[in-house]
Amino acid sequence: MVLGLVNIRGELLISLSLARLLEIDHAQAAGSGSRKYDRLLVSNWQGSRFVFPVDEVHGVYRFESRELKEPPATVSRSKACYSRGLFSWRDRTVGLLDAELLFSAAGRSLA
Repeated sequence: MVLGLVNIRGELLISLSLARLLEIDHAQAAGSGSRKYDRLLVSNWQGSRFVFPVDEVHGVYRFESRELKEPPATVSRSKACYSRGLFSWRDRTVGLLDAELLFSAAGRSLA
């Protein structure tokens, strides 16, 4: 899951594979060796800072909690479920990840 260290403005941060953490079968997640990522998402959750390589970042989107719908049973009953729900954005359905569960699992992966 750990991809290595990344220098972000003079600070070394641990880079993690979000695809591996979420157990997504993705060609990039299965790859090995050195790789350059065009986009890195720097995250901070309760003092834990990690970097995740990402394909795209669209920014921050705020939504009302009433817009959140239950995830389908195939997602909520999976072995590694980090989804809190689904919402609509730009004619797409987007999954909302549970940050507390996600960062807890990321921290455990480093232990």
